[in-house]
Amino acid sequence: MKNHKTKYFTRLTPNFNNWEKPSGVDGKSGVGDSTSNLYEAHNHFGWEEWLFEDCVSNKHNPEKECFGFIEAFNNKNRNIDFIDRLYLYTKICNNNQSIEPGCYYVGYIDNVKRLKSPLPKTQEQVCQDLKAVGINHDDYILMLKNAKNISFKVKDVHFLFKTRNESSRIIPLERGQYRFGLYNLETHTNFLSQNNIN
Repeated sequence: MKNHKTKYFTRLTPNFNNWEKPSGVDGKSGVGDSTSNLYEAHNHFGWEEWLFEDCVSNKHNPEKECFGFIEAFNNKNRNIDFIDRLYLYTKICNNNQSIEPGCYYVGYIDNVKRLKSPLPKTQEQVCQDLKAVGINHDDYILMLKNAKNISFKVKDVHFLFKTRNESSRIIPLERGQYRFGLYNLETHTNFLSQNNIN
């Protein structure tokens, strides 16, 4: 078994479609707050909402390379090209899904590569997916060319988030761990130990 040398965790935009496609404004942080500087607050979606799209459409091909987006690599952390294991959590705010607001563990991806040259998404697909959940603006156009900034294989995705039962529970985080950053588990040791995560 591979010895995981580099371990980080990061935050994802909340999503109620298993991060396969956008789920709309519900549950997003900072919505309605004119002082919020969160992308999801102003645009009512985040680019991570397509994170597992490739993975699901290729689930029968474990070696298939998938492409997605992590905000922590959006013009940041350019000194990190590879992560052995990237743990994911999301912060859900007020919502109509009967989910208690808080932070929830999503799962992890092994062998994550940062793309040195991000890949685009097509405007037609993004527009169609956003309109399907009532988002009807084009403020996203500038980000289209940078919409995919990581790669990983189908077999390396370990998705654990559930919205319809008690298996997903609120996880405790410490002050300073709520941003869309990349947190090294060597210095943020509480994430695994306090949440009983392997």
